[in-house]
Amino acid sequence: ASSVLGAEYDESKAVDDYADTWFHSDTGEDHAWFALDLGFSREVHNFSFIGHGNNAGCNCQMLLETQSCADDCSTGTYDGFYVVVSDELPTSSSSGSGWDLFDEATSSGTLCEHVTSWDRTPHSGSDVPVTYPCPTSTTGRYVYVQTSAKVVIVGETHVGLGSDGADAVARAAGYVSFGQLE
Repeated sequence: ASSVLGAEYDESKAVDDYADTWFHSDTGEDHAWFALDLGFSREVHNFSFIGHGNNAGCNCQMLLETQSCADDCSTGTYDGFYVVVSDELPTSSSSGSGWDLFDEATSSGTLCEHVTSWDRTPHSGSDVPVTYPCPTSTTGRYVYVQTSAKVVIVGETHVGLGSDGADAVARAAGYVSFGQLE
């Protein structure tokens, strides 16, 4: 992950089997990201996750430049966030401020979805994840979510794997940085 807001929001919260915990990046960097390490490059069909479990406005932080859970983003189109499969993680910005934002034309990896509206953003109070499909034959070691704003919030995660994953939706287990799968 690019950063962590605090120990109670570390990467392990996105894979701990509790819908009421989540990973939360720190709030002060540009283009924050969260990555799931699959251990090696493999075919990925989709990626699913649950957002902030308590406050819908907190999930708005992934769509727009805000650090407040009080904002309403239920209407409109925003710069949003990217769901990407890649063999590389996002790189530090050459300006020294945050991270380089995923660019489909120049970045390594395959874009599964560029989320720009509330209807494709995980909502609070729902244990139902939003699923982001990937193009056919997408492969990579990492599945990551990167915001065009400053905050990434990711609850429980699931990765739909290809033939090397028995065509099943694999549940990430353990700490994200270790890339363990059941």
